[in-house]
Amino acid sequence: MARLPHIVFPALSIAGVCFAFYTVLSAKDQQAAPPKVEPPRNLFENGISGNGIVVPPSERNIELGVPFAGLVTRVVIVPGQDVEAGALLFQIDDRALLAAVKTREAGRDLAQRKVDRLLAQPRQEELPPLEARVDELKQGVGDWSAQVARLESARTKDVGAVTLDDLDRRRFSLEVGRRSLQRAEAELALAKKGAWAPDVELARAELRETEATLQQAATELERASVRAPSAGKVLEVNVRAGEYATPGSGALVLFADRGAPRVRVDVDEESAPLLVSKPKAYGTLRGFADKRFPLTLVRVEPYVKPKRSLTGENKERVDTRVLQLVFEITDTPLPVFIGQQMDVFLEAKGRNELGTESRK
Repeated sequence: MARLPHIVFPALSIAGVCFAFYTVLSAKDQQAAPPKVEPPRNLFENGISGNGIVVPPSERNIELGVPFAGLVTRVVIVPGQDVEAGALLFQIDDRALLAAVKTREAGRDLAQRKVDRLLAQPRQEELPPLEARVDELKQGVGDWSAQVARLESARTKDVGAVTLDDLDRRRFSLEVGRRSLQRAEAELALAKKGAWAPDVELARAELRETEATLQQAATELERASVRAPSAGKVLEVNVRAGEYATPGSGALVLFADRGAPRVRVDVDEESAPLLVSKPKAYGTLRGFADKRFPLTLVRVEPYVKPKRSLTGENKERVDTRVLQLVFEITDTPLPVFIGQQMDVFLEAKGRNELGTESRK
């Protein structure tokens, strides 16, 4: 009984080896199951492939933010909504801006009334009092002149009849009357000429200044309403009413302009020399290799640049440089969405053909 463990373990090992040997010998050949989804295939005789991503007609998503910091009071859009150019997307609190516009409108109206008042001169109702004043002074001057003449005549006949002080007082009153008449006549002439031209120009300059400040306030008020830059579709909404938004805080609304979508394709720099001048191409969506999209070349961007991550992860390591091509999707057998990835296959030259044809 003491030697039983030394017998059990070797026996179990031998039994395990025999079972494994039997399993291998008795196992039948098994074929791998066919893939559930057909992998994409390049149908060109000499073709290359690239990774593509669906982009709007402008080839860049439009990231909308706020022109200044403020409280978002209203959001009137939802993702997927089609909007026209100039349609309101969301609203920033504009109460202070609206008050500033009202204040500047009042200042503009006051300046306009000042200009109108100057241009309306002379006012016809202001002339009769001035004319009456002139007539009154003329009569006064005539009366004082007659008194001086009588006193001078009397003194000539009899020096003692009129004192020199009385004559001087009459002469002084006559001179004061004449000066008053001259001033009244000048005021009447000035009133008939209307407003002084420099005063009118100054009033007009003040009016232009108030109109400029009003326009500035109205522009600031309009900026509080964030609107669609063009007709298109709202892709993403990252703001809600009640949130405080600041410039540079990221895209509050992701927007795509309207039109036929395009696909931006990255071709590895190792395959770039094989491209023909105007390559034919087609694309397939991930998981639908049998549904091919004919693609029309828009342009080749002749700058080989570091590959951008299609996933948007900025931590992804990039150690490849790519040549980018832009194609337009001319036919869509399946729905296509902005940001969707595609497998793109392009017509190319064989490696043995390099150097036999010059590229344009």
